[in-house]
Amino acid sequence: TVRGKQDGRILKTILEYAEQRGLSTGVITDMSIGDATPAACYGHANDRAKQNELFLQIFKPRFGDGPDVVIGAGRKNVMGSNPQAVEQAARQAGRAIYARLADAPVSDTRPIVVQDGNVDVRAASLRAISLLSKNKQGYFLMVEWDSHTDNPRRGLDSLVALDKLIREIASRPDMKDTLLLFTADHSFDLRSVGGKQGEPLLKGLDEWQKSHTSKEEIRIPALRVGHSHTGEEVVAAAQGPGAERVRGFMPNTRLFQIMLQAWGWKQDAK
Repeated sequence: TVRGKQDGRILKTILEYAEQRGLSTGVITDMSIGDATPAACYGHANDRAKQNELFLQIFKPRFGDGPDVVIGAGRKNVMGSNPQAVEQAARQAGRAIYARLADAPVSDTRPIVVQDGNVDVRAASLRAISLLSKNKQGYFLMVEWDSHTDNPRRGLDSLVALDKLIREIASRPDMKDTLLLFTADHSFDLRSVGGKQGEPLLKGLDEWQKSHTSKEEIRIPALRVGHSHTGEEVVAAAQGPGAERVRGFMPNTRLFQIMLQAWGWKQDAK
């Protein structure tokens, strides 16, 4: 691949493996639905910035009938300069694109929701599981919740909310035979440097922000927070069938193999 200029060999995604075998599939994010993590499940492009091009691939899938549940933000990004063309592609595929989750009727079992503003990840996840789990063949669902901590209050609040959602979903009786895999796409420059038991983690943040610019590294008693991704390893954790394979240090591509093995599938010959 030459970024932005030339495609390389197209690889089959884990969602495409599931679609090919008749499973139901979905992607959920509070980021743009055409951004790297969700789009890497359903689309292929030589540049991650081609969000409109990636989003359109939902309506012309290479395998199966494409992702069944699609919920995210970034409406302007994925609709591109010709929203009418996207709407037409959706209609030709027998799909509708809703502006809010509340607008998607219960009768639509394959909703596509692309919002301008914030996405209620919990509500979207629970609705997706309710729809996808009706398929006796099984399902694949990717859920992303942005937790960039350059704004530490917003980022940590998102992490707490995500942790609560994980606990809620993982404790459901119908999840006993489901592999739940949790990880991150990258680490971020947030370090714990002190603080005291019983004191708020963000003690001193408001005072710091009043006297410093947003471009400066945040330095408060318990934390140092930069403004960029880092190259540190991230946690991968799991429960359910195949969870025992998630251990030690591994390349992120190993997670793909773990999901295939949980289904009992073999990777296509290269």
